[in-house]
Formats: sequence, structure tokens, C-alpha cells
Amino acid sequence: MSSDRNDIARQIVERSLGAESLSPGGPSHVVDGRPIAVVARPRNVDGVSVLLTEANAQGTIVMPVGGGTRLSLGNMGQTPGIALDTTALNQPVSINSADLTATFEAGMTLQAVQEILAESGQFLAMDSARSDQATIGGILASGASGPLKWQYGNPRDLVIGMKVVQADGTITKSGGQVVKNVSGYDMARLHVGGMGTLGIICEVSFKLTPKPANEKTALVAFSDLKSCCDAAISIFNSQVAPLALTVFDSAVLSASSIPDIAGDHFLAVRLGGRSRALTRMTDETIKTSQSAGATNVEILEGDSALDLWKHLSDFGWEGDALPNVVVRASLLPNQVKAYVDAIGASSTGVAPSCVASPGYGNVMVFWRSHSGADDLESSRAAIQTAQAEAVKLGGSAIIERCPVELKSELDVWGEAGDSIEIMRRLKQQYDPKGILSPGRFIGGI
Repeated sequence: MSSDRNDIARQIVERSLGAESLSPGGPSHVVDGRPIAVVARPRNVDGVSVLLTEANAQGTIVMPVGGGTRLSLGNMGQTPGIALDTTALNQPVSINSADLTATFEAGMTLQAVQEILAESGQFLAMDSARSDQATIGGILASGASGPLKWQYGNPRDLVIGMKVVQADGTITKSGGQVVKNVSGYDMARLHVGGMGTLGIICEVSFKLTPKPANEKTALVAFSDLKSCCDAAISIFNSQVAPLALTVFDSAVLSASSIPDIAGDHFLAVRLGGRSRALTRMTDETIKTSQSAGATNVEILEGDSALDLWKHLSDFGWEGDALPNVVVRASLLPNQVKAYVDAIGASSTGVAPSCVASPGYGNVMVFWRSHSGADDLESSRAAIQTAQAEAVKLGGSAIIERCPVELKSELDVWGEAGDSIEIMRRLKQQYDPKGILSPGRFIGGI
């Protein structure tokens, strides 16, 4: 039966795009331990449209795949017949530096986008793990964000226009290439965080940000988590305007090439601006941190600072021994410490590592594999604790990675609440045959 399904999928790709667009599957086309045998690499938006038109007519399941950095996210879902690899959609469409706007194809990596914009002294105020591999379409579809969200907001707030191909092959366009485009409902927001279940993002228009004239990063060490979080909240409430504000533990530090600094908990404060303003903010950050009980402060610049922030974004997402459970919790800023304390106190065996952004209440939690027969039970306990403690504190938790055996037992997105019926109606409206990644989104959508 599987062989017949693969033959039909290959025929769809060959009829739609030609045999040259069939690509051998690789590590980025394995989802929850299940390889997708047929991979299509359309080279333009029209190719995506033709492929989806044919797949929809045949009822063949299609799953969009970018750089493959977050394929662990999502429920098990149904096995796709075709992986639609977007990485051939990798060109800039237009760049208007004077208006601080640009449009890129969705298969471009974030790193490639930043390198192009740097030539004009600008950048896209968005960061993500493994930026050299993560595509901008995949980052948006997965709802991923990084430390820069503190200053510049959610990545969806940077989007001013989007071109999407719907399940039946219809090409739709929302927004535009100007920032003051506010007429009507912002349809692009339906696709940010939607896991490609309502349509496939093919082009995105962004508002850009000038690069700061100068940057420094204060790396501050503390002996306890309370002092560390108190310092972060004090800086949050001060006249300092950090580009990013991140708290992490000694396990995160030891797994990196970050300069060795003694301590148990650490605060990284990324600062940017003109020389005098930067000096003032750096001095105030040091003073506030010392008042909160800092044991050491180092000021990083240049490559050392960039390496620190890259490591904080990439932690838990690259390397050979990846954590087997990864949780993304969203809380009120003043509940970050309570959450980290709660999951640490309930941990048995290997303690979790945490990277938190107190400014907007995000906590990434990473559990390494336990040894022996208790591994699955330990993972189950970690997941239950992570979700329960987040709800107890008025927040929520998404399971970004966990053993495949546990996915059949839970919805990795947590409780959907009353909004689930609206989501189901949207899925029925945009994808009535259910060919786009069915089952992977919240509530089995």
C-alpha cells in the first residue's frame, strides 16, 4: 500500500514539475522517525501552485519543509505523501532600503537575508536557532522566536505582506510592500505559527531595522536564580532599552565557547546605540546588576558578543546529543523565576537546563536523556510537570520535542480552549480535503 502511495506521489511531482524537481530525501525530510519518500523542490511560486493543485485533486497529503530545523514540533499527524521542500525558493524579490522594507522568497535562510541587508546597514529584527539553515518561511510557520523579541516584538509583527499558496493551488497575496498598509484584516497572521496547515508561505515582505551604530553585551554572573531574575526585572523597568535580555544557567554556559565566568546563573544584556547612549546604558546595567547581587560582570563586544547570542539561540538545537524533551513556556514576566524553580524542584535524575527571556516571559527548557529503562517515564514526567506548572502560573507550554512514543498520548500544543472550533472552521475553509499536514496542529487539525 505504501509503495502504491509513493508511486502516486512521484507521478504527481513529475506531472506538475518534471522529474528534475524530484529530490532524494535527507535528514530534513524525516518527521517523527518516519522518512518522507517523495520530495519535491519547486523553483517558483507557480510551481508550488501547480503541485498543490494536482495533489489536492488526488487527495495526496503534502507537508511543507524548509531547513528542517524544527521538524520535531507538532503532533504526529498523518504520514505525508509529498514533502514540499521550499529551499529552492531562495532569492530576494525586492529591497527598498530607503523605505526600510524588503521582500524575500520564503526558502531563504535567515542568515542569507541578514547578510544581504547588512550591506545597507540594516537587518531583519528576527532571530532563531540555526539561522544558517532555518528558512524565514519555516521560522514564521513554526512560530519560533529568539532573544530579539524582547525589543522588536514577535516576528509576525515584522511582516507587512505575504504570498501564500492554498491547498487547492490558489495563490493569495495579503498586505504589501509598504509599512502603512493597514486596510482590512491582516491575513498573513493566519499563517504565522500555523505549521503550514492553511497554506504554504512562499514570499514574505518585512519592515526592516537600521543596525545599531555600536553594540555591547553585559554578561553578568550571580550565585542564585532570584538575584539573577531580580536584576533582569530591574533592568526591564529602568531607563535602559536592551536589544535582548536573557537568563540562563551554568549548564548552558559550559556547553558553549563563551568566556569562562564563575557563577551559577547568568544574565546577558544586549545593548546598542550611539557611543554616549551606549556608555550610559552599559554603566546603568552594571550598577543595577551589582545592586541585585552580581558576583562578576564582563563586557563583550564584536565576535565574542555575537558568539554568545548565537549560542543562546542555538542551545538545544544543534550538536550530536540533543535534549530529548524541549519545552517552550509562555508566562507573565514576573512568573519566570517561579516556573524555573518549580520544574527544577520536581526534576528527578538529570536536571533541566533553561534559557529564559524575563522581559516577555518566555522560557525554553531542555531535558537531556536519562539512562536505562526509565528514560521514557522520565520524559513523560518532565512533560507533565512542564505543562502543569505553566498552567498553574497562568501560562501555557508547548512541547517542541519529545520521544515519538509519547506523542500519541498527548497534544503537544496543550489545551486549545474555546478557540479550537474557530480553528477547525478555518481549516475546513482553507483546506477542505485536509491535504496540508493534517493532524500536526493543535487539536489534531
